[in-house]
Amino acid sequence: MPYYLWKAVLGRTPKIEITKEEHDAIIVAWRSIVAVVAIEEEWDSLIRNYIELEMELLKSAMHSIVLNHESYHEMQQERLEFSRRLSNLLQTCRSYIDHAPHHLGKLDDGAFKAAFDGLRKTAHAAHFGYRFMDAMRNYAQHRGVPLHGSTYNAQWTGDLVDDAKGLLQHSVAASVNLDKIREDRNFNAKVRGELEGVDKLDVATLTREYIEALGSIQTALRARLKESLTNWKGTVRAAMEQYAAVNKGDVVGLSVAEFSTDDRLIAAVNIFDELLERQERLVRRNGSLVNLRRRYVTNEILPPKRSRAKNAK
Repeated sequence: MPYYLWKAVLGRTPKIEITKEEHDAIIVAWRSIVAVVAIEEEWDSLIRNYIELEMELLKSAMHSIVLNHESYHEMQQERLEFSRRLSNLLQTCRSYIDHAPHHLGKLDDGAFKAAFDGLRKTAHAAHFGYRFMDAMRNYAQHRGVPLHGSTYNAQWTGDLVDDAKGLLQHSVAASVNLDKIREDRNFNAKVRGELEGVDKLDVATLTREYIEALGSIQTALRARLKESLTNWKGTVRAAMEQYAAVNKGDVVGLSVAEFSTDDRLIAAVNIFDELLERQERLVRRNGSLVNLRRRYVTNEILPPKRSRAKNAK
């Protein structure tokens, strides 16, 4: 069977014959890149849901500065909104964990899939936040809403220059009813055992620990894929460069095609650089989440810094 680099468009365009080995290498490289992009898109969805949860908490704290909660109903609606955001996040986390091995299974001999499974097990064993939130995902799917309460706090910071009281800091915290969790025999038994003697949990901290743990998996996976991904991209871009050299740089609509001996199209796979660039942009945007639990966002009004400029002589 003849194989070509070919543009499936109207009009006359060059048709470069390639070997079966070259054809197969390009197809394998392209499908591998598609699988990697799918994982990066799963990760992007996870990060966006995490941001939405954090933003919901910040928005509610901001509302508490200028608005009054008028009723029990309104307070419960706030709690349900937190639960909805957390449920969305937990589901996308589970989707990432479940879907990534499926995509990795399309690569090589299964080594990347096995590596991912090892990274997941290590993170699960090392982080209580991972284990608890994973169990909460199951709870939210089969038992009830993942959050049972919310608390609004306001306290003077006492750290503003020339003002003893300082700033009035507003914050909101979502909570889980641990007694309710302990009484539920369908909740993960190991995690329930870890909750013995615990009075309360900081849901925000545990969520960040969970996301940070998943972030360590994604970072390690990218490192393991880096060499192979570079080779796959090189194979695809070399094919595009080969075609561009005989078609005045135009590779729009380029396909890797297999034809029959009587010149009938059997199969064609479109290749384009935009997909490779998308993978690179997703990696740049969704970077490392190291020390996520040590970061926070604030709109606190800070006192002006004292000038360090020396007096002119």
